[in-house]
Amino acid sequence: MRLISIAVVVAALAGSAHADGLRDSVMKKYRAVDQALMRKDGDAFDKLTAEACAPGFKETMMGQSRDHEAMAAEMKKELQGVSKVTSVTTKVNRVVMKKNKAMFYLHRTMVERAKGPDKKTHRYSGAGDCLDTWVKTSKGWKLQSIVWSNMKQTQDGKPMKMGK
Repeated sequence: MRLISIAVVVAALAGSAHADGLRDSVMKKYRAVDQALMRKDGDAFDKLTAEACAPGFKETMMGQSRDHEAMAAEMKKELQGVSKVTSVTTKVNRVVMKKNKAMFYLHRTMVERAKGPDKKTHRYSGAGDCLDTWVKTSKGWKLQSIVWSNMKQTQDGKPMKMGK
């Protein structure tokens, strides 16, 4: 299982956004993406995140960067092998506003049941911290980048190497 970023849609916000108002709007969209993942709806994940991403969006994980299309394709592939997603959480630890940028420091988790290489069903969990950078554009707030850190995965509660 690979922990895939859980990116979101933010509707266009009029005027200069107040940090709390922007935080509330972003959290509403994070919850929509979390719900799509709970339903194992890769198409909804793709649509929601495509609407949110700024041109040139990049996700960086374990030193490798990818664009929205690669991120969404990997999530769809992962969800196909999952029998059930049991929980998805997105917790905002801090928001820092700087002119036309907003940095969301997050902790994300995803727990699922899926068959392992041994053909048995296992409980997989992934968690990590990430920095989501949003930029204000003429089309509203858009997600410019996601940078992951402190990523951990388990299989049946036992640590796994990332990327497996």
